[in-house]
Amino acid sequence: MIEPDFFEILLICWFGLAAIIFITLFFITAPYGRYTRTGWGPVLSSRTGWILMEMPAAAAFALFFFLGERTTGWLPVFFLILWEIHYVHRSVIYPFRIRSEHKITQATVILGVIFNLGNTYLNGRYLFTLGPGFEHSWTLAEKKNPWFLLGFSGMRRTESPPIWPIPARNAPHE
Repeated sequence: MIEPDFFEILLICWFGLAAIIFITLFFITAPYGRYTRTGWGPVLSSRTGWILMEMPAAAAFALFFFLGERTTGWLPVFFLILWEIHYVHRSVIYPFRIRSEHKITQATVILGVIFNLGNTYLNGRYLFTLGPGFEHSWTLAEKKNPWFLLGFSGMRRTESPPIWPIPARNAPHE
């Protein structure tokens, strides 16, 4: 099987799995943070779990970039930087801002790693090797399509690295 065929099959399965998980989570609460409970296997600190779950996504995406065939120009570098800001924040900054002593199950961490690596493969290989390449018409440079600006502005609401100061979500009330 050649990689584009594998990629397409994985993508279809990924969407199917997402639908199954979406429905399942209405009935089963994922066992992490305040919802950790017995019966899901050994536990570790949330800090360690977050680092182990999120760091592979940062490393693998960078690897796909450096091995990729379409990495010249500002747009691939921009996507790499956005991805790395997000996942370095999730794996290095956020875990050390956690003030709770909640635990996370090893099963949750393993499933998180699998999800992150699958998601990283699909995004990284599409952007830097298997996709059609980059058209600049939908980016900020052309200002013709609002989807780019909408997606980029959404990062402000969901991220809080030091370059965009946002109070910690679990900071004590003053």
